[in-house]
Amino acid sequence: RDVRGLTDEMKQHLGGKLPDQGALVIEVTPGSPAAKVGIQQGDIITMLDSTPITEAEDVVTYVTNRHIGDPIQVTVLRGGDKKTFRAVLAEAPSEEQSAGSETPKLGLSLQTLTPSLAQSLGLPADLHGAVITDVKRDSPAARANLSAGDVIVEIDHKAVGSADAAVAALKGGQRHLLRVRGPLGFRFVTIGG
Repeated sequence: RDVRGLTDEMKQHLGGKLPDQGALVIEVTPGSPAAKVGIQQGDIITMLDSTPITEAEDVVTYVTNRHIGDPIQVTVLRGGDKKTFRAVLAEAPSEEQSAGSETPKLGLSLQTLTPSLAQSLGLPADLHGAVITDVKRDSPAARANLSAGDVIVEIDHKAVGSADAAVAALKGGQRHLLRVRGPLGFRFVTIGG
């Protein structure tokens, strides 16, 4: 997520002096090169090798133009401290591996909200739900004004405790009422159908 798009509340929870630009790590896939070298949710990527990173799209573009097996140096800010990691690029998980946290028909990618992820997003550590990690353009989720960083806490008046529970509740073609926690607090959203 772009650092320049963060709310003041999110910036305060991240702590330290934040840069004006960079890419905030919202999710680290377990077993990925990033996870193996110690990159964490809440880190802000400021440089890849010697290339400055101004927004999240820069990370995608840089990595896409490299090859599997290429080494890459990742510079991040964590709590105001600069850290450097060396990772080796690997293949992204297949659709089968990642399908458990996606709702392709609605255009949502979800991850279970953990206390550390909640903290990195500037949310209460005791909040439970499924955090939205990606919204596909022109999808039902995009039309419902859902965005990355929003947390689904209820679906059809039932509490959601994990990404898997949210995906299961959103299966089928009917309309759903979501209670979502975003940067401005709670709101209700209808999606699907």
